[in-house]
Amino acid sequence: MKKIAFTILLLMISGISFAQIDGTLLLGLTRATTSEMNAISNPVEGSIIYNTTEKMVYQFDGSKWETTNQLPADLADGDDDTKYSAGKGLQLSGTSISVKQSEITPDWSNIKNIPSNLDTDNSNEIQKLTKSGVKINLSNGGGSIEETATAMKQNTDDGKIYFINEAETTYIANVVSEDNNNELKTGSDGGAYFELNSKTQTIKVDQSDLWAGQVNDTDIHSNGTLSVSQTRADSGWSFSGASTIKYTGTPDYVKIDVMAVANNTGNHWAQPHIKVFRNGTEIGEGSGLYMDDSTTYSGRTTTTVNMIDPNPGTNPVYTFTTLEDDNRTMNNATISNLSPISLLAVNKKEVVVSISN
Repeated sequence: MKKIAFTILLLMISGISFAQIDGTLLLGLTRATTSEMNAISNPVEGSIIYNTTEKMVYQFDGSKWETTNQLPADLADGDDDTKYSAGKGLQLSGTSISVKQSEITPDWSNIKNIPSNLDTDNSNEIQKLTKSGVKINLSNGGGSIEETATAMKQNTDDGKIYFINEAETTYIANVVSEDNNNELKTGSDGGAYFELNSKTQTIKVDQSDLWAGQVNDTDIHSNGTLSVSQTRADSGWSFSGASTIKYTGTPDYVKIDVMAVANNTGNHWAQPHIKVFRNGTEIGEGSGLYMDDSTTYSGRTTTTVNMIDPNPGTNPVYTFTTLEDDNRTMNNATISNLSPISLLAVNKKEVVVSISN
């Protein structure tokens, strides 16, 4: 009975002791919302207040209210700095701890004065990249990165080589062999062209200047000057008198052709001659061939001269005369349209020609 009474007494004493703690007797700080705290006029340095809005204790440092919390509320350790618990602002993964970016208010821009270089290692620095040509240059520590050339690939089906540029556009690459004796070359625009091996050579060619006319003599049996007319005169040639033909220049040679066709109206077989003179000196002569009808002296006589003057000299003057084998009177008038006369002056001219393989 005594034991039961003692136990009841102890329980009553414990209950009385707990009941003696009165919440109104605890030490309390002046409380205020953030607005009320900031509205306090002339607070004294060292004053403290409990902010009911932030749920934190603030002290006045002489110019502004500062929280007394030095660590985030979500950090807690076991007093040996070896154990941390994650709250709203931290992320734990195994033994690693990181900041929950989504919980930083308003954003990362609130973090200021972060040192830009805490060591001397250039391999882990924030770099500013600039591009020059195909090189990318680094701002910290120097050095550059060469841009990788675009890879090329050959299509074994069509034999063409393709490459894809930075814009992912496919192009066909032109490739020209550099083997010896290959005439295909690469042009400045990257295309292929056929290169000719060309060289120049100076050669001499014949340049011809023609004088042409007709024999219109009334009697090539007259032992006199041959009468001719002009139908053409190329550069260098001039004509005057009955048969005075001049060339201005120094031709290499002159080719002379005369054909005088005349009707025979005399009483014997005529054998007229035509003489050729250069600067008054005879250089050639041609005779006529009489064509008889076997019953009379009538018929035709054709007198021809075909020759080359190999040494005409400078500014040669050519004249023509007729000659008969006797002095009997005859009348051998030429048929003009059947009696051509021509002088061809040939000059050697140098010409530069291009020879290509």
